[in-house]
Amino acid sequence: MNQDVVTADAARRIAKTIVKATRDHVLVTKTKMTDIAKISGLNRMTVSKNLDSDDITLNLLISSWLKAGGNLGDCINQAIQTEKASDATEASVN
Repeated sequence: MNQDVVTADAARRIAKTIVKATRDHVLVTKTKMTDIAKISGLNRMTVSKNLDSDDITLNLLISSWLKAGGNLGDCINQAIQTEKASDATEASVN
């Protein structure tokens, strides 16, 4: 992935990776959906439903990481690095 040219597809893949990592982190840390709901201002069912999707709001993303602990910045960086590595691999094959 060229730093100067980020495609919409690459951005969507990065976002999807971040959402999946967030969902996995919430599950591994056994963070309660009600706890995330309290700080996000959403109801528990909305939190659960949204974490099972491919796209979540910034509010829910931040609330999930605040409640579950961990480092959201590291998660974002890892998703970007994974996309760059994937793109580099694809470019070397072509």
